[in-house]
Amino acid sequence: MQSRAVDLFMNGSGAEIELLLGSGDVQSALDRSSYLDVITETDRTALETVITSRIALAAEVERFDDEMARLRSMQAAEQALLDSEARFRSFAESASDFYWEMDAELRFSYFSSRFREVTGIP
Repeated sequence: MQSRAVDLFMNGSGAEIELLLGSGDVQSALDRSSYLDVITETDRTALETVITSRIALAAEVERFDDEMARLRSMQAAEQALLDSEARFRSFAESASDFYWEMDAELRFSYFSSRFREVTGIP
């Protein structure tokens, strides 16, 4: 039969666990536990394992949150680029003249739709 401290960490949640895990240090959490006077060495080992697992999980959640923030930032930057390209395309297509692009070998690679209207060349 496991002690109340082990049961708390295995099944509990809330403020008491947060208080015990506050430092992120297994020994500090164990030292702050009011249940240590009634647990066996086996329970203490189990409690250390549970605390260590919860600390590792909290660190993993923090890394996940950081990665999600980085991905949201990249997504926002990509959307800003797409919006900027759309604004430029709209501006360029509404121009009274035509424009073109040339490749690295200075060959024409693109003519705007106004090219045909302005020059009459298909």
